[in-house]
Amino acid sequence: MIDNEQFKLVYIPNRENTGVAAFIGYRVLHMLRTGWMIYVDDLYTDPNFRGRGYAGSLLDYVNIRAMEAGIQTVHLDSGYMLHNAHRLYLNKGYVLACNHFAKKIS
Repeated sequence: MIDNEQFKLVYIPNRENTGVAAFIGYRVLHMLRTGWMIYVDDLYTDPNFRGRGYAGSLLDYVNIRAMEAGIQTVHLDSGYMLHNAHRLYLNKGYVLACNHFAKKIS
């Protein structure tokens, strides 16, 4: 059985002091169009620790969890201006699969 909708948080500690260098938060979801998938809600690296491969390692971790669960896709959304993040995703084999639309409800 696949564990559905439980938010999971994985982090890399900041060994230089008491904090977090990078983290990823994700959920396992089932959607009618895509079936089972992992959705990455959050991926962040502290600016002082960027360029060390932490975000890539966290994405690799999630990919391993997906393979172990028999899940065939990992999805995430990213802001338009986050070009460094986009470069990472493309280098990790992600593709621009869709546009995400949002509407603010007042």
